[in-house]
Amino acid sequence: MIGTRITMEWEDDMEKRHQEAQQLMDSIDRFLAVGDTAAKYMEAILTGLRGPDDQSHHSQLVKEVTTMPIRRVALPHCADEVRSLSGLLMAFGEKGTPFMRLNDGTYSTQPAKLSDNPAFDHFLMHASAAWEALQWLRQPPDAKEGT
Repeated sequence: MIGTRITMEWEDDMEKRHQEAQQLMDSIDRFLAVGDTAAKYMEAILTGLRGPDDQSHHSQLVKEVTTMPIRRVALPHCADEVRSLSGLLMAFGEKGTPFMRLNDGTYSTQPAKLSDNPAFDHFLMHASAAWEALQWLRQPPDAKEGT
């Protein structure tokens, strides 16, 4: 009897979370469809959270030194809780770690030019756009232009 009640409660919670996820995706879709500055910045942030597509060693390095800092700023609650959550697909790196330049191992506060390897340029463009969007998002509303 107890096991049945726990299962039913879990199923009720999962149905509620499923509905919340559907509503959130619908909200994101409608928000992005407007196409204004806020939508473009949100798209940049979402793209920057993902990281490079291929699994090469160099792409993994770029993902580690660009995507993780962007994730920590864009999703601070997830970044703080990552050690206590199981099954979280995203990696956040160490708290407070800045962007690392792959050329010389020095650090930067923004993703600018992290490597001389032209293979990285495409994703670094996305990372820079996401970083700019996050800076815009953190500004007070009266300081934002173009919305």
